[in-house]
Amino acid sequence: MDSKKRVGTRALPKMGSQDMAALEKHVGCSHFPVSENPRPLANMLDLLLEDTGTKFPLNTALIFEGKSYTYADLRRLTRSLSAALLEQRVQSGDRVAFLLPNCLEIVLCYYACFEIGAIAVPLNIRFSAELLQYAINHSGASVLISEPNLFSQIVKNRSLLPEVERYYLTSRDSEFEGARPFAELLNPTSDLTPKTPSGNGPAAIYYTSGTTGLPKGVVHSHFSLAQATQNQIDQIAITSADTTLILFPICYLIGFGSQILPFHQCGATCVLLPRFEPEAALAAIATYKPTKIYGFPKLYNDLINCPDVANYNVKSVNFCFSAGEAIAVAIQDRFQRLFGLEITEGCGMTELQIYSMNSPYGQKRKGSIGKPIAGMELALIDDSGHSISTARQIGEMIVRGGSMASGYWRDRQLTATTIRDGWFHTGDLAYRDEQGFYWFVSRKSEIIRHEAGLVSPIEVEGALYAHPAVLEAGVIGVAAPFEGEVPQAYVVLHPENPPATESQLIDFVRSRLPGYKAPARIIFTDNLPHGPTGKIDRRTLKERALAPH
Repeated sequence: MDSKKRVGTRALPKMGSQDMAALEKHVGCSHFPVSENPRPLANMLDLLLEDTGTKFPLNTALIFEGKSYTYADLRRLTRSLSAALLEQRVQSGDRVAFLLPNCLEIVLCYYACFEIGAIAVPLNIRFSAELLQYAINHSGASVLISEPNLFSQIVKNRSLLPEVERYYLTSRDSEFEGARPFAELLNPTSDLTPKTPSGNGPAAIYYTSGTTGLPKGVVHSHFSLAQATQNQIDQIAITSADTTLILFPICYLIGFGSQILPFHQCGATCVLLPRFEPEAALAAIATYKPTKIYGFPKLYNDLINCPDVANYNVKSVNFCFSAGEAIAVAIQDRFQRLFGLEITEGCGMTELQIYSMNSPYGQKRKGSIGKPIAGMELALIDDSGHSISTARQIGEMIVRGGSMASGYWRDRQLTATTIRDGWFHTGDLAYRDEQGFYWFVSRKSEIIRHEAGLVSPIEVEGALYAHPAVLEAGVIGVAAPFEGEVPQAYVVLHPENPPATESQLIDFVRSRLPGYKAPARIIFTDNLPHGPTGKIDRRTLKERALAPH
């Protein structure tokens, strides 16, 4: 690609007039950029359970808290919920919000919305009451489905949720006035048949926490979710014989879009944990013998540091995926020793879903995010927007493909800023090596700008993780006279290993990285702040560093 050439775009065929109007009104985007060779999809979302329920009615679709549900069970329950929502006058395009932990009900809510053309709004269970109120109002949800503990966070502010007309709770005995039991929605009085939703219509809005400001409502269409589903099936060769263990909340797209949808389309089994706890996860692996798991760096670090990890049989797993942020090589090496399996690194985000990955079953380039998966395109651009063709030159990653979101709900400006000429601008810095592998460097906003060169916080953290005294590390940049910014590290020491001093750790990093990349200061702490998906919350660390002492 010419180094001064700007990247172009290609759009799908035109949508129906109603879909286009909805997207232009709420998103400011009326086309879906796709790869140059889009592949046909086996199923759109509204037909997924219908098809799988016909092919594999007695296969186990879901296991939750020891109870199993077949595909026939899920199909029957989803049909009931769909009919009940239609009885409650929920129409195509209406938003149905659900504030639910991992449970059977959240799975049914997703599928019922897809079937009737309503837009699913899965709310982040780790949001504060204020952020939940914002997301509910911003989405314009008319129905809210929750459970008592989570609902209690927002019940005080019900008067501030003017568009919500109906509340349902998963407990039969509710202390909240005006809230009906969810069980009523599984016993409709009629068998209403929904109209088939358009593939290009909005299917779900995911509110992401981001690093600044209020949450952003990421809009995915039926097509983009279905395309990502097919991408995962093709990329990791999912079959009906597979079982996946879901370790994080499926109110996040990584859990639902990368595991529930593709594994259910293939007639495979999903084991859903109520919440992630290292010992419970290891016990579930030993009990249910999953073949494939997905996670984040912190999750894998927690697993390998579980005191009894060596006592569990984990040999059934043949694929482990990690995304969200680069995972330290030291964590990968220890995981491989304990599990007998390499972690497959890749990259994804709510707006794009998984778009790059190392070979799932072949040779990997440890530390890299691999190459673009089939159906997705990845390029690097410089600060002027020109494409980069030189190996190892750092630039911003831009991505396009069928699994890309159509934009941001009720935010035309952000949509236009982020999706330009059909490419999604990630705000992530990376470089490409001579073999075409991509290496994640940092978020643009988190890169440390030292006078000697750019410093990746993740690279410094990776060097610290290689020391046996370090359990967890987070690195930020702080201003320094004459040097621009210098790294400052926050470290949690491993309670079961001999400790290390600040100077010992700084010298250790200097032995592995150029001197200007070594921390100027290390602050020991009992714990580190994390975002909703387990990433180090460097914004909070930055606030700590700037706070008066």
